[in-house]
Amino acid sequence: MQTKRLKEILKVLTSVIKFDKTKPITALVSIIVEDGTCYLGATDLQTSIVARTECDTNISEVTVSMVDLFKLAKSFKGKELSLSQDDDFLFVNCDGQYKLPIQLDIDGTQVRLPISIVKQDNLAVVNELDKLVKRGSIVVGEDILDVYHFAEHKVITTDSDSLAATTFEAPPCFVDVPSFAIEKLAHLGKSVNVSIEDCRMYAQTDAYAFSTSWD
Repeated sequence: MQTKRLKEILKVLTSVIKFDKTKPITALVSIIVEDGTCYLGATDLQTSIVARTECDTNISEVTVSMVDLFKLAKSFKGKELSLSQDDDFLFVNCDGQYKLPIQLDIDGTQVRLPISIVKQDNLAVVNELDKLVKRGSIVVGEDILDVYHFAEHKVITTDSDSLAATTFEAPPCFVDVPSFAIEKLAHLGKSVNVSIEDCRMYAQTDAYAFSTSWD
């Protein structure tokens, strides 16, 4: 696995799933390898994200501290790294060998994060997400105004005194999306495929799958 790619993935995951000491699950990352593809997933039980990258490694599924793995990855100088495991540890080989404890549940079994991202059809492309968030965040209000209003091909934010409207290719729907969802979504890249329905958003890019929900 490329060290640079792992750093990029963990930066996105830790930006979307912010560590919250009241939610220990936000400190964890699940790593699953299938057919030469490595999937790294994180969740805060409301929002989930899974990244994928090519790799050739000797693990099946482990859950470790995302905080510690990111801290370790940022210290690496080598271009490539490899992963392996035993019953108790994930071993990371790059500039030497390092080990991270595999997270166990109270019954002694390995922790498995409840990440469920169901792929959706009829996705619409949302471009220039970075510009949308930059413009919209200036006039996002509080409480009921803390939303992005999707209306045809415009997205509108307001704080009751000012209004910002961005015209671009957006999902063809009329819906209010909480600002936290759009701001998390923007970490996936400038162009994202999105589906919004029944207070739930699904999004995907070539490298990520993402879902979140709200009341």
